[in-house]
Amino acid sequence: ANDIKYPPFYSSEQFFSSVLRVGSANTQLWTHYDIMDNMLLEVRGTKRLIMFHPSDIDYLYVDGDKSLVNNIEEPDLETYPLVRQATAYTGVL
Repeated sequence: ANDIKYPPFYSSEQFFSSVLRVGSANTQLWTHYDIMDNMLLEVRGTKRLIMFHPSDIDYLYVDGDKSLVNNIEEPDLETYPLVRQATAYTGVL
């Protein structure tokens, strides 16, 4: 924990909980919606991200905090036609 230095975006009083998710190579997370701000870091290797602006939520078929669209890169457009209207932003860490 002491090796991770958070950028000064927030004061330490604003941090109240955190989830540590550790994944192995080729791990793919489901498309989901995070209510709280997140900080993502890659310890070793690279990680490709696909993100959407919160205003696209109506196009992503979100139920609770997860999207019903199982494969966001090749969605079933017959079942989820509104996905076409969402704009994906891709990045690599």
